Amino acid sequence: MLADRMTSEERMKALIEGKEIDRVPVNPFIQSFAAKISGIPFKEFFADPEKCLNVQLLTKELYGHDGGFSFGWTDKGAWEFGGKISYPEPNQLTPPRNVDNPVKTPEDVDRLPDPDPKKAGQFPKMMEFARLLRKKGLPINLYAGSPSTMAASVIGKERMLRWYYKEPEALHKVMRKVTDFILRNTDWFIGEFGAASITANTSVPMETNQLISPRMFREFAFPYICEIHEKLIAKGVKRFFIHLCGDHERNLPFWEDIPITQRSIISIGSEMDIEKTAAFFGEDYIIGGNVPTTLLQIGSFEEVQEASKECILKGRKHKGGYIL
Repeated sequence: MLADRMTSEERMKALIEGKEIDRVPVNPFIQSFAAKISGIPFKEFFADPEKCLNVQLLTKELYGHDGGFSFGWTDKGAWEFGGKISYPEPNQLTPPRNVDNPVKTPEDVDRLPDPDPKKAGQFPKMMEFARLLRKKGLPINLYAGSPSTMAASVIGKERMLRWYYKEPEALHKVMRKVTDFILRNTDWFIGEFGAASITANTSVPMETNQLISPRMFREFAFPYICEIHEKLIAKGVKRFFIHLCGDHERNLPFWEDIPITQRSIISIGSEMDIEKTAAFFGEDYIIGGNVPTTLLQIGSFEEVQEASKECILKGRKHKGGYIL
């Protein structure tokens, strides 16, 4: 096995700058796994930013991967807008879950608050985590949505899918509320750390074509994502990390008009083809992906190794750069 000739920090910096690197970077999205192998209860991992960071640092030292560090869980929105969550029991290896959505009827929408991210839900702890990263000189990620994913948490996923057809006006009102909340949070983080030093993360699981059509994406998701990206770029954000979770192939034409700075990372799930996605976005963007997550969980070592090899053989052809 060849020894690394660069540190992880040197490798990622060179990749983003479009320079030569010693090997394909590997970002395993290892957050919950770090909690599992450390033996820390998941409740503590998701409630204590310092413990959360410490076990991620130890896991990176153990495995030598190239991923960053993060705090929190994907299902943001319900807690922040007045709902309730439940932390995992000691024997549960899961993130916190929503147990009460603040919006159940269209009439509830008009009663939604305008929460302050400095006091709402998991966002104060996300800031605490970011401050710990800054003290250690580590990169900081900025939550940039997606609005649809946050709205689904506020409304409830199944209810929201019905509302695309039955309550479009109420759904747009919720989208407006959560977009404004996301923008208030980005202002807070940019004011604290400066725009140029952070990476804005946009993940779009609720926008997959496995759930909604391109027409629905255009009407309910596209304008709000555009607004957030435009405002972040205007404030000086230099880099984005976009995760297209699921199958977004029929939504790709809309991404031509969503502002994304050059040398940003486009991460895809196993439902999408690396080569086709790389060709669509072009050489100005870095592509990341896409070993199937189910295979990672239940596949054999040999199966995961072979799938990783196939991804690398496809991804390394992309002149813009590639991350496994």
